[in-house]
Amino acid sequence: MVFLAYRGAGVEVPGLSAEPRTVEAARTALQHAIDRSAAGDAGGAWDLLSKRGQAAVSRADYIAYAQACPGIRGLTGEVTDVRLLTSDRAVGILKVLTFAVQMVAVYESGHWKWEPDAEQVERRSRPLAEQIAAAHADGSCQPGTS
Repeated sequence: MVFLAYRGAGVEVPGLSAEPRTVEAARTALQHAIDRSAAGDAGGAWDLLSKRGQAAVSRADYIAYAQACPGIRGLTGEVTDVRLLTSDRAVGILKVLTFAVQMVAVYESGHWKWEPDAEQVERRSRPLAEQIAAAHADGSCQPGTS
């Protein structure tokens, strides 16, 4: 926790404490992003994206996409097998049912953030209507399953 002295009183400022550069901290951050998405908190999930991820899509469009293509609300996964590649980059495995995909976390401004892969960044950089149309076309948008 970080405390600021203000007229002799300690004032806690949430979010200013740096997270450790450890495997467990990176795993926790990735799991938190997955859990936010599964719970339907797209805004909270966007907040956990890396700067690169946030630059690809606005918070409003990220939320609108999640509302248009909510997926199966409550279906979460487990982040496992995390390892540090460098002190600022970690990789882990997201396991959902019988599927497993790689996830990357980057350390930015004292916090671990989820770094979308190049394909996700490219797709999310498109206009919102195009993102939704592409998701309908490839079957990844399943409205009404939440």
